[in-house]
Amino acid sequence: MPDDTTDEAPKGAFSKLNAYKNIILALAALATAVGSWFRPQDDTKTIASHEYQEEEITQLSQTDQDLHDKMAALQGYVKAYVESERQKELVEAAEKAAAPRSRSRRAPEPSPVVEPAPIKLPDMGQKPQQFSKKSLEAVMQQRQQVKE
Repeated sequence: MPDDTTDEAPKGAFSKLNAYKNIILALAALATAVGSWFRPQDDTKTIASHEYQEEEITQLSQTDQDLHDKMAALQGYVKAYVESERQKELVEAAEKAAAPRSRSRRAPEPSPVVEPAPIKLPDMGQKPQQFSKKSLEAVMQQRQQVKE
């Protein structure tokens, strides 16, 4: 048992010293925080930065508004142009429909009929060949046999 008591005594002393050390550090941090709370701060740089950013944001907002107005004007211009072109096409179509047609409404005059001239073959001194009914039937039968 004596060995156990000798080991516990230094641990208890070190733990007390660590506790006092932690309390002293906490009080120092608390004093620094309280001191910074009551000490006046130099806000000139912060105020200048805030004013600069405010001016830039105002200028950006104005530029944004100008661009929006220009886009709206451009959209109106394009819409009006398209509408005017559509109106022109409608007016042209109406004029074309109302205009008299170039064709006359009466029936066209018939063109003169040209009768073909008879073909004249040179005379070879032969009479045209005359076919009998029987010979024509024989020729027709031969053609049918060839087709089959």
